[in-house]
Amino acid sequence: MKIFKLLISFIESTSSLALIAFILFLQIAVHVRYLNLPPIGFHQWRQTQTLSVARNFSEESMNFFLPRVDNRGAETGITGLEFPIVNYTIALGYRLFGFSHLLGRLVIMLYSCLALMACFFFIRTMFRSQVLAFFGTFFLIFSPLFCYYSINVLPDIPSLAFIFLTLYAILKYEDSNQLQYFCLLCIALIIAALIKISAFVLLPFLLLKLTRNRYSRSQITLHLEGIALVVVIVGVWYFYARYLSNTYHNFDFRLNSNFPYDPYVAFSVLKKVFIQWLPELYINYAQFILFCVGIYYLRRINNKTVQYFLLFYTLGYLAYMAVFLPMFQIHDYYAIPAIPLLIVLVTSGFQWMLEQSETRLWAGRLTILLLMLVPVLGSVRALSRFEGAEKPWDLFTIENHLNMVLPNKQILIIAAGDDSPSIYLYFMHRKGWAVGDKISEDQLLEMLQKGAAYLISSSRSLESTAEIKKHLSFVSTYGTFRIFALPETTHKQ
Repeated sequence: MKIFKLLISFIESTSSLALIAFILFLQIAVHVRYLNLPPIGFHQWRQTQTLSVARNFSEESMNFFLPRVDNRGAETGITGLEFPIVNYTIALGYRLFGFSHLLGRLVIMLYSCLALMACFFFIRTMFRSQVLAFFGTFFLIFSPLFCYYSINVLPDIPSLAFIFLTLYAILKYEDSNQLQYFCLLCIALIIAALIKISAFVLLPFLLLKLTRNRYSRSQITLHLEGIALVVVIVGVWYFYARYLSNTYHNFDFRLNSNFPYDPYVAFSVLKKVFIQWLPELYINYAQFILFCVGIYYLRRINNKTVQYFLLFYTLGYLAYMAVFLPMFQIHDYYAIPAIPLLIVLVTSGFQWMLEQSETRLWAGRLTILLLMLVPVLGSVRALSRFEGAEKPWDLFTIENHLNMVLPNKQILIIAAGDDSPSIYLYFMHRKGWAVGDKISEDQLLEMLQKGAAYLISSSRSLESTAEIKKHLSFVSTYGTFRIFALPETTHKQ
């Protein structure tokens, strides 16, 4: 216990800069061995979607307002998606340093470091404690949800970084009444919601804080005008994104809600989310104990800011869940906007345990045990997704083989056996059509008319279908893939 008290005293007396430096070092140390991996693991399709847009920016056009995907048939590939600042940043890296898997993951790592810094300042401002800020951010690093996605090339962690920054600016503005923090919260919220519209989960808490009686009527008017401007700017982008998708007939990115949906879906989704994934995946089991303590402690807590945050952020998140509920059963990253809520509850539980450890030996011992278990359970649950992910050598290296047998990268291909719109085409580094295991002869002929020259397939069932097989001329085999020339084409380049 003396060592634990010395640790607390050391954190209290250490500069914030040094603590943040340690936190960032820990984040990098946990993830460094995985930074050069190709996109693997859960939601590989979403990772390759993001990366294909980045590569097309770099190779075809750096026009920020015309993002493109590989799954384009004979069209331009222009499509609508969330504000592509993440993709564009990666594309700039490609332009400067050349293509590598490291660049994409490194960009997301930088955003995750911003999220950790913003989380530290947010918690310190909310709890008025540097010790709680340090441990709250420590808990964030080892949330399996954050730990896994903080180096996966998806836009959710970048959006989370600006959610934390917005929350910090809200509290600082309330404390200081300085206009610079109001401007910061508006800018941060714009960026967060442009990257992922789910960032609007914090709007109820924001409205509560900015319309309280402590502000004059003119200030409240300014606040409401500012929030309205944020909503309009974000809305304009998503309206434009829908326009791009409709104009260029490419709907690879989902830009609509799930509402309405079958109400019977709700039970199975909520069961998975709150019983299975919450204690295991969103926060690890050690943190879940602190989470439960935090809920219990809410009855006694004197910090109104914490109480208001938990109540109104929860309302915003429940509204978001109601709109997209079916997606929560499939895509765990839809829960990333809940991370601030979960971390505040876990930190509240830790605060109560610290208070109890002053007079109760069992509380101190349990707290030490939980702190030891947090990095073990969190990193094992998250990083096992990298360790246990399938690593098909033929998919990862097929581009080199295609460069030998089909050196003309401009020819259009059909990537068969890929149910996603992006995985095969991304690794093949080709443009064309991504199809699954079944296409009709009419669909194949339509693709031929539009310029499809080769079929590259991992689907034996498709290749052996009589109406498809008669159009195929064998070229080459590479691992599980077979390459076929289509009518009117030749593989001699």
